Amino acid sequence: MTGKRHHYVPRFLQAGFNSRPGERARRAWLYRKGGATPLEVTLKHISVEVSFYRYQASGVDISADEAITRAEGQRLAPLVQKLRTGNPTSILDPAALAELFAHIYARTKALWEIGRLQAPLMFERLATFTRDPQAIQSVLPRLLETQRPIVTRLLASRYPDRDVGELLSEWGEQIQGVASEKLSADIGRISDALLGWALRALQVSKVQSMQELSKNPALAKRFHGCTFRLLEFDGARLVQGDTPVVFYRVGGFTPMLAKDESFDYAFLPVTPMRVVVACVRDIPHSWEELRDASIACSHEHFIAAARYPELATLATTIGHSFPAVTDADIEKLFAEAVALTSAADWLGTDAGAMVERLAHECLWPPQDGGPSSSGEEK
Repeated sequence: MTGKRHHYVPRFLQAGFNSRPGERARRAWLYRKGGATPLEVTLKHISVEVSFYRYQASGVDISADEAITRAEGQRLAPLVQKLRTGNPTSILDPAALAELFAHIYARTKALWEIGRLQAPLMFERLATFTRDPQAIQSVLPRLLETQRPIVTRLLASRYPDRDVGELLSEWGEQIQGVASEKLSADIGRISDALLGWALRALQVSKVQSMQELSKNPALAKRFHGCTFRLLEFDGARLVQGDTPVVFYRVGGFTPMLAKDESFDYAFLPVTPMRVVVACVRDIPHSWEELRDASIACSHEHFIAAARYPELATLATTIGHSFPAVTDADIEKLFAEAVALTSAADWLGTDAGAMVERLAHECLWPPQDGGPSSSGEEK
């Protein structure tokens, strides 16, 4: 997957749904959300996005391309080929399959799309927070103290003629009398830059996660302890969604789980008639329920090896089981973020450096003075 166009569902996985097995160019029938007419499309144009696993740091490209390509070429693509052609009753390697499930799950665009949708909602919640003087007074002093190294470097560069320790003490006192309207205005002034930083931080996290998982299969802990089964259904018409790994747990099917949420089984279709299942407490009852779940848990599209008549109607259910971001989710995330401010070094080296760059771009220019000893701006 080297280059700028990155497949978030790898082509070696899509190849199991090739609609023209005898031809060199592999294709599949693409069904999109919204009821568009299905099209037979080459796999190189399906589930692809520019620079999905890349970001820039100090003018240098940082990419997960190489790590992903090596892991898939050496381990995962050969494993999927065996799942397509091997004996369904053969012994399966649990460690290898745990890596396959975790790798495909982590690559999925929809998983990271949730984070992209959450970011602006989190900043709306931050704006609400800044209008609560008591909340501000309880959190900001702790934030200044726990992130003292970063804050000290920022202040030293902004105020080279001031004693930073003294300045921090002044700020701590001034926070007790801060006007929530002023802080809200300050947050609003830099909110676009803050949101851009948050989305960049998400991109960095995605690239680093894929690098680490691709290099160290032992990190695939979510699927450790599963019993794996390769099921073959004669005459089945399975499809593959753009969220290829789907979970079943109490409440139904879902394309993603909370960090510690349990599940009964997860499945990954590898051909129209074969599916590999990671079992914890249960197994699927029919191929039809798996096909319908693959479609409902898709985010934007799914593919099929043929234009089956029933798929036109089923395509209207794309996204029905894709989790929405709720107010409760935002409240939980915001509470966790506030609690995290009391943990030293929670930003990490890379994120800390990004915060410093952001501050230099967004804070008031040095000539504007900043806070004075009286608590007013000069």
